[in-house]
Amino acid sequence: MDLFDLHGKTYLLLVDYHSRWPEIRLLEHLTSAAIIVRLKSIFATHGIPEVVMSDNGPQFASAEFQKFTREFGFTHTTSSPRYPQANGEAERAVQTVKNLLRKASDPYVALLMYRATPLQNGLAPSELLMARRLKTKLPFVQKAQPQKPDFPLLIQKEFRYRENQCQNYNRRHAVREAPDPVFVKDLRRPGSVINKYHNPRSYIVHTEQGTIRRNRTHLVATPTPDQSPPVRSVSNAPDSSSAAPRSASPEATETSATVRPEIQPSPRGQPQVTRSGRSVIPPKRLDL
Repeated sequence: MDLFDLHGKTYLLLVDYHSRWPEIRLLEHLTSAAIIVRLKSIFATHGIPEVVMSDNGPQFASAEFQKFTREFGFTHTTSSPRYPQANGEAERAVQTVKNLLRKASDPYVALLMYRATPLQNGLAPSELLMARRLKTKLPFVQKAQPQKPDFPLLIQKEFRYRENQCQNYNRRHAVREAPDPVFVKDLRRPGSVINKYHNPRSYIVHTEQGTIRRNRTHLVATPTPDQSPPVRSVSNAPDSSSAAPRSASPEATETSATVRPEIQPSPRGQPQVTRSGRSVIPPKRLDL
C-alpha cells in the first residue's frame, strides 16, 4: 500500500501482489485513523491479508496502526528508509493508476478495463483474484469464459519470473553484502553494521547519531588504514632530459620514449624545432 496525491486530493492505494488487483480509497484526513477505516472496508471485501508492505510514513509507523495490525492478525513490514524502490509493486501501481485517472473521463470505467485486461502471464487481475472474467463494454464470446486457473503452475511461473528479475538486477548492479565498517552516504558519517534486517538488502547500522536502518545502496565500504593508498613523497627528481637509469624496465623505457617531445622556443625569424632537433612545419591552410 502507498499514498499518492492527484488533483489536490490524497488517495490510499492497495495492490494485491498475486493478482495486481488495485483498490483505491479517497482520504479526507491524513491520519492513521482515516487509513484504518479504509483498510477495514477493503478487508471486509477481500479478507485480511497475511502481509502488508508500506513505506515508513508517520501514518503507518504510529502506535495506533501497530495496534490495528495486532488486532487483525497480519504482519506489517516496511521498506528501507529513503529507498522507495523497495516498495516497487506499490510504486508501479501508483504510476499506472495515476495515468488512468488523468486520461480517463470516467475513472470507474478505466479501473474496470484495467482489472479485466490480461497481464504478461496471460490472465487478467480479475481472473487471478476471482477466477472469472469481468464483463466490460467490449463484446466477448460467452463460451470463451476461462476455467479456473492452475494456481500451482501459475505460482511456479511467477516465482521463476521474479527470480530471473532478481538475478538480473543483482548481476547488473553488482549486489554484495554490506561491508563493515561502512560509510552512510545520505548522512555523510561512518557507522558499523549491527545486524541484517529481515527485508532483502536492508541493514541495521549504528552511527554517532544513533541506530538507523538503511538499504545496501546507502552503505559503502570505509577504507581501513592498511587499505589507504601510499603517499608519494615529492623530492628533487632528475631532469626528464637525462638518460633513464640502467635498472629501469624495458616497459618504462618504452613509455618514456613515446612521450611527445615539447617544442623548444626559438628566436624570432628562425624555424621552430623540437627538443630532438626536428623542424616544426606549420599546417597549410586555405587563405579564404
